[in-house]
Amino acid sequence: MASFEIAGRLEKIKNNLKVSESEDILKAQEFLNTFFWQLSMSDFDVITGERYSCNFIVGLFNLYVQGIEIGHIVEELKHLEDPKNNISRTKPATQFKKLPLKGLWHKHFLPGDISSISTNILNAINAKGGLKKVINDVCLESGKGVSTEELVQTLVEEVVEIPFAERSEQGLITGEWIVYHQFDGKNYYLAIATHKGGIDENGNTGDEVLAKTIKSFSNVEFPKFKDSLEIFSE
Repeated sequence: MASFEIAGRLEKIKNNLKVSESEDILKAQEFLNTFFWQLSMSDFDVITGERYSCNFIVGLFNLYVQGIEIGHIVEELKHLEDPKNNISRTKPATQFKKLPLKGLWHKHFLPGDISSISTNILNAINAKGGLKKVINDVCLESGKGVSTEELVQTLVEEVVEIPFAERSEQGLITGEWIVYHQFDGKNYYLAIATHKGGIDENGNTGDEVLAKTIKSFSNVEFPKFKDSLEIFSE
């Protein structure tokens, strides 16, 4: 990939990130360069007003390494910054009500992998009474007691295509999280997170680990947050 110029906060963060030791450092560096090039070409700094932490960029890069299309996250950021002119197909942003993340906000984005898509399909099917009920309803409506090509196609539509489409139209798509802080009337993007929970080797829950990371970065990058929420207090 040819060299390119980026500016602003993205440039500062890129210059501070180093590629870890690997068998092919040049290839790894090229991978990192391509990631920042894509962010720069998406007008990332303009969209966010440079209101994001290094931790947020690292989270985006981790998704990029996994093959996730980061454009999905950029589209959600556009919506958060200008909801009147940018549609979101995922659930509305909500505020964390419990410690340690209490007061922060999160907005879903759809990674686009098989796991996230299947989760949304299952959510839609469960809202209709479960998979068994959906299949029985289709079979009863068709009036056919044996499997036919037409019945199989209808089942595929009712079990896969329609539930996901309906979920999208209703703005109920769930996915991973963009975690941010609303401060002085503006959004500050602090982390990319999952809602799978779990316990780490030190006995900390997923929320505790996330909160600790957000606080450590924010204390350095956004000291003005101090005491705005309990998570940022000492």
